[in-house]
Amino acid sequence: MVDLQAPNVKSLKHPRQITTYIKQQREMALSLLKTTLRPEAASTVFGASMDALLSESASRMNSINFAAVMTSSAQVWAAAQDSHTERGHAGVQKRPEALYRRCVQSLQPLLEEMSAWAISSVFWSSITLRLDPDAAVPGMGKDLAAKFVQLTDADKEDQRPNALSCVTMLEALTRMGHSAETTQVAEAICLRMYSLLQSTDQQTCPTAKECADVLSALRELKHAPSHDVASAMLDHLVAMCRSPGLEPTALDINSCLFACAELGLSASSTSTSVLLKRLLEMPVARVDDQDYYHAAWSLAVMGRLDFDTFAAVLSKLSGKRKLSAHKAGTGAARPTQAGATQLYQALEWLKPPQSSEQMEAWSSLRSRLQALAPQPPPMQAFVPGQAMLKAALATHGLPLNAGTPCGMYYADAVLFPHDSSAPVVLLVLDHSGDHVINVPSR
Repeated sequence: MVDLQAPNVKSLKHPRQITTYIKQQREMALSLLKTTLRPEAASTVFGASMDALLSESASRMNSINFAAVMTSSAQVWAAAQDSHTERGHAGVQKRPEALYRRCVQSLQPLLEEMSAWAISSVFWSSITLRLDPDAAVPGMGKDLAAKFVQLTDADKEDQRPNALSCVTMLEALTRMGHSAETTQVAEAICLRMYSLLQSTDQQTCPTAKECADVLSALRELKHAPSHDVASAMLDHLVAMCRSPGLEPTALDINSCLFACAELGLSASSTSTSVLLKRLLEMPVARVDDQDYYHAAWSLAVMGRLDFDTFAAVLSKLSGKRKLSAHKAGTGAARPTQAGATQLYQALEWLKPPQSSEQMEAWSSLRSRLQALAPQPPPMQAFVPGQAMLKAALATHGLPLNAGTPCGMYYADAVLFPHDSSAPVVLLVLDHSGDHVINVPSR
């Protein structure tokens, strides 16, 4: 077993020396995890070295040091857990709860000096270790969030969070649950991203991935940015499509389009066309099936899907099936049920009126899709309070039939008025995540 402990922790007098020491111990532990048959031993030894550091040098450590200890501990623990699982061992690696608690408690009096990186690192470590800062110091999570919001508008530019800190903070919030603080932080990050996107310095301007990750996290938080912020991020992604070496990946494009669809963001036809062109130009080996499913579904939700685009997506998926079948030497894999559902929903949105001249072209697309995957049954979700709704409507003489198939969806309820007027279809979107577009011609 390699001894990760430095010979003399007391010799670390300066915060920069301490940061270097923490990094060295982390890298040694991660390297050891690749070779040892006992991953828990590597993480235990690393934890012991950090305990010794806190015991001997806490008075000389700053907020960056404590955040680095938390981040490194979370990285080593996660790597040990992965190594544990890969070797087929049962159980879960013991989390460094005592070390985590000591760091959070040490950070409380240093809150005012904390940087945006340190705060986002604390949140990242918390969600990785599945530990709550409030358990160590009541109200610490709220105080850290408030400090981060304050830093997004700090007097000095170098005190404000960079794009990576914004992404880290948002992704942590998506796993910590929604709260008033979450909304405030998300809005502050949106404004900060808008400011960063105005920068002419390539070092500080967000990358395509950072913009896409912010949009993806906002989608999970169900927090729609303002039109100006959304447009700035979309315009930046479009510009990156024309920048060799900086182009968005298929996942970046998928995240962007998916967020626009679910958050109801207004994306210009030019933006969606450029992003889609970039996606379809990529070799199929570099694009996941899910990226094609989401792209077609998202464009349909935004009203930007047309016959040619859907046909191109189907061609790409057919190409992937042939490629995977050739590599595996077996039959081609079909789309997942979730993926097939998205494709059939997109096709449903494209459906023209029965009398339309486009009906033949639509039927041809349906045949191509059916060759890829059979149509899944409509998705049915539990509707909270359905019994109460049914009882309330019954008092008005309105019968309710729940779980009625409606195209590729189950309607949550269908009301049939006594005067024989058109039935009213009720759909509760929040619980299922599905979206429905009303086509007036149908």
